Amino acid sequence: MGACTRQGEVLEVPYQLRDVDKGYRFDQLLQKIVYNMLRNDPWFTENYADRLNKISHYAYEFNITRGQWDDIRINWTYYKQGSPYDGMKMRNIGFWNVIKDQVGQEGYAFIADAEGYYSNTMNWNAAIAVSYMIGDDGEGDHYRTIENGFDQLAYALARHFTESEGSQLWMGNRLVTFEKSEDTGRRYRLTFYNVYDQAYWKVYADSIILAMPKRSLELIDQQNFFFDSNTHPALKQHMDSIFDIPSFKLLMGFNDPWWKNDLGIKEGKASTDLPMSQCVYFGTDPDNAHSLLLASYNDYRTVHFWNSLIQDEAARGYRSNDSADPGEKQVSLLSAQETTVLPGVEAPAHVVKEALNQLSELHGITVPDPYIVRVKDWSRDPYGAGYHNWRTSALFEDIIPFMRQPIADESVHIIGDAYSGKQGWTEGAFCVTENLLQTSFFLKKPDWLDEAYYLGL
Repeated sequence: MGACTRQGEVLEVPYQLRDVDKGYRFDQLLQKIVYNMLRNDPWFTENYADRLNKISHYAYEFNITRGQWDDIRINWTYYKQGSPYDGMKMRNIGFWNVIKDQVGQEGYAFIADAEGYYSNTMNWNAAIAVSYMIGDDGEGDHYRTIENGFDQLAYALARHFTESEGSQLWMGNRLVTFEKSEDTGRRYRLTFYNVYDQAYWKVYADSIILAMPKRSLELIDQQNFFFDSNTHPALKQHMDSIFDIPSFKLLMGFNDPWWKNDLGIKEGKASTDLPMSQCVYFGTDPDNAHSLLLASYNDYRTVHFWNSLIQDEAARGYRSNDSADPGEKQVSLLSAQETTVLPGVEAPAHVVKEALNQLSELHGITVPDPYIVRVKDWSRDPYGAGYHNWRTSALFEDIIPFMRQPIADESVHIIGDAYSGKQGWTEGAFCVTENLLQTSFFLKKPDWLDEAYYLGL
């Protein structure tokens, strides 16, 4: 049996870890791996040795900036005597390959199960994966929420945009294709399909900004001048430089926070090797004690357990025995907006029962019935994924700026987090957008943006 430390206490874990790897929490074991791999590279020790610090047997410190990580990602070489990967560039090795090479398959299984996100330890670009994992799982991380929910960010952006002269948001429209149309007085003609009117319509523009992930881009006409792989093969090649990572969320509303009342859990998340993968304990409405739980947050391999259960559109939807109107509770708890629009789709009854069984097994109690349950499968069109990871050997330092303007003499641009230095984060999308505004539209950096803030490649 292996063991892990938590506040000085040694806990047994059901993994056959090597003796030298026992006594570490999963995040500490990962930090140890990264520390050793970095120190083994002469290039790194020559340029960045002072950015590492071994605090104790179980604690490591990485004082590496995002800009320095970009440099490391490009130049880092893997050295381990006897390894199949000895002397290879880290960017050309998969992360699973590296972890297994360092701590064996049992060590990999321990890290993958305890980390909570299977996509983080899948076989994606090891050079990028390392900086993500060290940055996301460090001891000094603190997570905060936006008052009234993260969607307030989207509402604020929309309000600011629509308050600008000449701007307008048109909802319920799907971009079908676009083409050149110089004879109209504009460079491009875009064809949209309106889902409400079930009709096609045209828009004329001089610039096109496609704020879309990979699958959404693929749903646009691939035979037009921009996506045609015969005339512009690099775009298709670079679009395929990332993995689609499926993601599934199951959200439950309870009459009271049973995790707090019964178990003393105030906040945070729990990870498990059950198909639910992890759950996140959200807030409580002070007026009525209604509480939210992200009851299952899945990515990569565990998504298939759940999305196969929601394929039957005729399945009976979940109904609680609570007489109170769920729409009213939704508004009071989930959103400050005056709306009863619910997130995701209705959960089938058998999905809710399965989720409750797993929650009860994880927490060691009988979890009460929720008053509302909603699910969201981000792997479905038009998203195709919850987020994305870079493939091994991807020349991300070239691809990221390329995607912002794939054809030099055309004003058609691709932005979003999918092709960024911070995939899966809103920050990545913002960085790509700001770089686009400065490099292609020649706008100045906004006054509110710190001069020292690193926008990435």
